[in-house]
Amino acid sequence: MKKKIEQNNLVDLIKYIAAIMVILSHSHSLSNLSKDILSRNIPGASLGSFAVAIFFSFSGYYIMKSIMTKGDKNFVKKRAKRILPELMIVVLLTILIIGPIFTNLSLKEYFLNPKTYIYLLNSIMIPYHNLPGVFLNNIYGSTVNGALWTIPVEFACYIMLFMCYRLSISKKLKGMTILFIISFICYFSLYYFKSTFLITTIRPIMVFMFSALLFFVDNKSSKGLIAFSLIGIILLCMKNSICYDLCLIICLPIILVYISKNILVKNKVFATLGKISYSMYLVGFVTQQSIISIYGGKMNPSINFILSALCATIIGFIINYFYEKKLKKLVDKI
Repeated sequence: MKKKIEQNNLVDLIKYIAAIMVILSHSHSLSNLSKDILSRNIPGASLGSFAVAIFFSFSGYYIMKSIMTKGDKNFVKKRAKRILPELMIVVLLTILIIGPIFTNLSLKEYFLNPKTYIYLLNSIMIPYHNLPGVFLNNIYGSTVNGALWTIPVEFACYIMLFMCYRLSISKKLKGMTILFIISFICYFSLYYFKSTFLITTIRPIMVFMFSALLFFVDNKSSKGLIAFSLIGIILLCMKNSICYDLCLIICLPIILVYISKNILVKNKVFATLGKISYSMYLVGFVTQQSIISIYGGKMNPSINFILSALCATIIGFIINYFYEKKLKKLVDKI
């Protein structure tokens, strides 16, 4: 009999905090092109990248746990059903509400512009960042929802793990370890070529892979890894980009997976916050850009953070509620 995956609401709370961290990080860059506290102290670091690592770490561990306990039947379809519906809702709301409100074009010009409909590509995880005439006066620029770049990256991680499972690579610790070590070496070689874009893009994938690998580590061994992961605190104090990456890829997943396995919390409020964390992430960036536009294109980061976090929480709750109550049964039938 296959084991039921028990939900840990402490994980839900951490996911919600991560969504808040993304908004906090973006509040600096979007409001006045400043840097958050991590960016100011560690090259290549940010609260946003730290929060994204949290999401990918939990995702890697729980997806591996799911595929190893439930098998791979309809795996890709199930993952698509989890990611796409709320993404599509956000993309449509952005086109139909945010666009018409904040564009400097007339409604006729906006809706007749082909680029308005190219934005729909985001709903199938093909990033396209601009809507005609929207946010042109914002200090950061006209990027409508820059946070959506992580969605296709995460889905690619799902496909990668699925392929590893089908090839029997992910069924044993040895196979996953070898794959991770090869990827690890390739990843850090990017520092030699100074490819910031690739480092930023591939870093969450490495976090995902290592977290999936940790599924095979038993509780006794994980306690030893927790002690080892404290080295991460020392690495962060060195304020070096490579040390930061080592901390994110190795130490953070060890701590988060240990929490997932060993600190079980049941709390309905935490559970609700965890449910809306994905929707919050999807609407956070565009909400911030909208508020900044109302303020004239530039504003105080702290004010933007407070207003955006509150609005994103409310909007995230509404979207998640609408999906759960109105659309989920329909989606499940597909």
